[in-house]
Amino acid sequence: MKLAFITLAFLGVATLPLLPALRELRRPRDDQPLSIDLASVRDPRQAGREIRAALGTLTGDGRDAIAADSDLLLDNGRSVVTVTCGGVLDVAEARVSRAYARGNARIGRHASLGAIATDGWLMLADGAAVQAAADAEEGIMAGERCSLGMSAACGGVLELALGSSFRRLWGHPIVAVGKVEHEPEEADPPTIEDVVVWGKRRLSLPTGYVADRDIVVHSDVRIGRGCRVKGSVKAHGSILVMPGAVIEGNLVARKDIHVLGEAALSRNLFAERDLILGPGATVGEWGGYKTAYAGRRVRIARGARVFGALIAHRGGAVV
Repeated sequence: MKLAFITLAFLGVATLPLLPALRELRRPRDDQPLSIDLASVRDPRQAGREIRAALGTLTGDGRDAIAADSDLLLDNGRSVVTVTCGGVLDVAEARVSRAYARGNARIGRHASLGAIATDGWLMLADGAAVQAAADAEEGIMAGERCSLGMSAACGGVLELALGSSFRRLWGHPIVAVGKVEHEPEEADPPTIEDVVVWGKRRLSLPTGYVADRDIVVHSDVRIGRGCRVKGSVKAHGSILVMPGAVIEGNLVARKDIHVLGEAALSRNLFAERDLILGPGATVGEWGGYKTAYAGRRVRIARGARVFGALIAHRGGAVV
């Protein structure tokens, strides 16, 4: 008797999660396709618009808020919640939660800044940091070892120097600046990957190969020097792009995407793990906006450019 009761109780508990599904099969209430708004696009500069809307009408000069009609210099270590400046804003040494400048803005290495929007240029000295968001109408110039917080966006060029870190960037283009050291290439003897197409463990496109269609593989992909791919490349493994390659479609990898440098990537890049852009690598082109995304980290070398968005889910850096 006890065993029968335990059995019935077990069956009842096991079938309980199936009741909603059985009810849905009998009387469907959720059998229509999901409605997706294809026109819905996330505005990468929304944070800046919100700062301008909140601080654009700020007036007065109080203990927690400063509103200046002309240029403003903060260099006394003062802590301020909000700052609105009608001219050039220079935060040399102060703690500011939110700031809006109608002119240019300069952030020093000894400043602490939460979020900032400017209608001109935003310039960060070496070692300066923005904790949350930065937005500039004209452009952003970040010195060495700067931190651009959770997001940084601008209407023009966004320049990053060596050692700068970021999460989400938007610019036209995003440029890792600095002198690129070109080491002389060694005349290595060609390997089998340089002369034939093969795919036992990974698909390898040899030097100068032209592919006129999409490529989908269940392993790694190596795109050789000077190759031209007129479609997209999707790999369940990693994608390695050698210098001089031209990719006219998207690159999608379940693992890493590694562009060694001097390659032209016309469309979007999506790596579920890491994304590495070598010296001279270019994503997108003038007049268009593309996205380079990494589910983990991004490493971008000096001389690389991205026209549009550069997103590193776990953080990125200029190396």
